Amino acid sequence: MRKIMINCNTNNLDEFRKLAEFAKKIGATHVNISQVETAMWQWDLDRTDPYPNWGMNNATLFKVALPKALEKYIPADYAARNLEMFSKRAEILKEYGLKAMFVGMEPAWLPNEAYRDHPSWRGPRCDQPRRARNEYYAPCTDNPEVQALYAESMKKLCSVIPVEYFEFLTNDSGGGVCWASLLYPGANGPTACRHTSIGDKVTNFLTVLQEAAASVGVKAEVGYRRQFTGEEMSSIVPKLKEGQFCQGKYKDASFSTKMIGLPDYRDCSYPINGLAGIVGIAEQMTDACNDSNCNISILLKDMNQKETMQLIVDNIDTIENSTMGKYRALYKSAVSLIGEKYADKLVDMWEYMQKAYDRMEFWNVGGHLTELGTVHQRWLTRPLVAFESELSDEEKSYYRPFLFQAGTEEEAENLVNMQATIWLGGESARINFRNCSRMAIIDIKNAVDIIDELLSKDDIGDYKEDLREQKLRLRLLAYIFRNQKNVITFQSIMDRTDKTEVAEDKTIVIDEQGDKRFYKVMAILREEIDNTYEIIKILDEAKTNILNCTPTEEEETIMQFGPDIRNDLMKKVDIMERHKLEFERLFKSYNR
Repeated sequence: MRKIMINCNTNNLDEFRKLAEFAKKIGATHVNISQVETAMWQWDLDRTDPYPNWGMNNATLFKVALPKALEKYIPADYAARNLEMFSKRAEILKEYGLKAMFVGMEPAWLPNEAYRDHPSWRGPRCDQPRRARNEYYAPCTDNPEVQALYAESMKKLCSVIPVEYFEFLTNDSGGGVCWASLLYPGANGPTACRHTSIGDKVTNFLTVLQEAAASVGVKAEVGYRRQFTGEEMSSIVPKLKEGQFCQGKYKDASFSTKMIGLPDYRDCSYPINGLAGIVGIAEQMTDACNDSNCNISILLKDMNQKETMQLIVDNIDTIENSTMGKYRALYKSAVSLIGEKYADKLVDMWEYMQKAYDRMEFWNVGGHLTELGTVHQRWLTRPLVAFESELSDEEKSYYRPFLFQAGTEEEAENLVNMQATIWLGGESARINFRNCSRMAIIDIKNAVDIIDELLSKDDIGDYKEDLREQKLRLRLLAYIFRNQKNVITFQSIMDRTDKTEVAEDKTIVIDEQGDKRFYKVMAILREEIDNTYEIIKILDEAKTNILNCTPTEEEETIMQFGPDIRNDLMKKVDIMERHKLEFERLFKSYNR
């Protein structure tokens, strides 16, 4: 039977109940309960190493149902809190006749102390070497002792919550299967399992999990959502057993799983709550909802996606598999939200939003620029200065600990050094990004203009308040794009500047009054400071939390801004103002 599965992070049990109500309304079968408490203990092993951040929010079996032998290495109280929360979510789902699903990562890395005490447990190295300061190893799932740990964990979990569907990420973000081709350091693992085929590795492990669940009365469907090569898939799929899948494929090749929604790493509006490319989602629906040979996996960014949720409610059973079907569905949901009189205007606004998303899709390179730069390199809150190395520890304290940078301090000071690569350097990257972002900002302006027109009407009912917040979200997205453009342009100038040279007047025409780079940099600084103040105004005006921030300062990670982002933005402006004349050490100026 087809599954309709819902994935969405929620902030509390009240929000989770609303998610369950939505799932019930659309005829969903499964809801993901596996949002874990951020595993700060993993980063606390070495706060100078950013790499654990990639997996700290991923659920693993051991983070929820901790085997006795691992209590020495994983905080038992942390796992107990997760299991309790999972259980409460599952109880809510039971009220609505829905099934719980577990989405996580396996096998996931364990602290090295576990492997020192139990050498045979050590499986593949699974970190990205250029992005980590330490080595991280997943356990070898071919090892009988490790299999016993997983069986114990699975029994413990399924005894409390009858989870019937498990979906795991692997070979990424701090997890991996021994000798898999897509492990970041290359295929590696212990000698003991080197010659076991990848098909046997995968299916044997999935079978261990299924048999453990069955021993406590749960018939579980278990598999991997990614990531294996095509060659490996040709070894895995024929060996899959009943209730096993890999990368959306079952042994019956005609059946698959299709997604509706956009994962964070592909989202140009990350980390703005409530925004989504709804036209693109409608297009995904025309494909998935009309394919009887597929499960549907719906990915909601957050519970503020009122438009997306309405689209799904209105059309999941009726959408036509055609371009006209897509727009009929959008119009139908626009009528539900704003009424027939202005529905066409709302669809026009959504179309402009989608154009902005489409123009910025180019900047997704295994993580969108808005994730890798805006957040992971703190572009939004980080000051643009001539000599970042000369800033005091106090000045850098609010952003430097949250840069995803495992290299040298010199590499960390290069604003476009992201994930240990520089793919945005040089004039061609600057020009291409300027052109893409300029068109996307125009699209956003057109969308905002339509919202303003709709806000002037007196007969759009309760949707007016939603439109006001949507306008703020779109304006914030435009300012994020401007911030990106300013950072990239600034770094392109600094890349062509020799900081060891004494500033000299090299101008040919005396009217130029010094080095043009000085005035160009000053213009960038002025625009970025103005841009930052506009962002602060938007955050102050918003009635909802439109930026995805952690609840407390202690929970701030590389992946999320902290709760006091307004203060961080003000610190950025203050530092830039106090240090801006230091550019005269690089570029000659006679303007006093």
